[in-house]
This record gives sequence, structure tokens and C-alpha cells, in this order.
Amino acid sequence: MKDHSDWVVRSPSVALNVPSIIMLSNYHNLKKEVKFSRSNVFSRDNYVCQYCEEKFPKNDLTLDHVIPISKGGDTSWENVTTSCKVCNNKKGNSDLKPMTTPKKPTLKHMMKSYLDLSYNFKDEEWTKYIDID
Repeated sequence: MKDHSDWVVRSPSVALNVPSIIMLSNYHNLKKEVKFSRSNVFSRDNYVCQYCEEKFPKNDLTLDHVIPISKGGDTSWENVTTSCKVCNNKKGNSDLKPMTTPKKPTLKHMMKSYLDLSYNFKDEEWTKYIDID
């Protein structure tokens, strides 16, 4: 284990250096499936509307059923895609196809998406332990 000497977490009675690297010898209950959720669909699609291909903040995005529920579509990885509000309203109940065909992401794909979007490694040594490629 390696600690950061300049990054400390404090409680009323103790101060601890934040660990930089912790290696596990056993992994328990490692999930292999990606849970279907609104935020995971947005992440899979990199917060890009699949109709106009523009990137949006999460609050300006909606989920769109490629095949509308009224026409027999379901709510699944393969039938739901990211859409901006304007494109979703334009599409309505039509059969307009998104730029990329939606598919169920792998755990590796999702981990890479999250790392690309939200992590700045305080310690460059982390990169050799979190190699997603």
C-alpha cells in the first residue's frame, strides 16, 4: 500500500493519509453485467444525442425508444438510446433511426466511459493498475 503524504482525511480523533494504491488479493461479488439505467444509457452514448450527434449535459437529455412502445418496442439496451429533448420531440412516434444502433455495453466499455468522463488521477501510478484498454 502507498499513501499520499499531502492528502489527509481527518476525524475528531485521528488523521489518516489517504491511500494511493490498495491491491486486493480476492474479489467477491464482482458484477459482470451492466445494470440498465438512465445514467448508464447516457454514459454508454457519451452524453451525445444519437440523432443530432451533439453533446449535452445530463439534464438536457432524454431516453428515446428507437421502436416506440406503442409499436411493440421494449425498454432494453437494444431499443433505448440517448436523445436531446428537441430531437425526441421531433421524432415522436416515428421510426427515425439513431446514428448508431443501440446495444448492451460490456462492463469494460462502461468502465472506460466513466474513467474518460470523470477521473483525473492524483497519482499517475494508478494508470498502470486501472488499464481499461
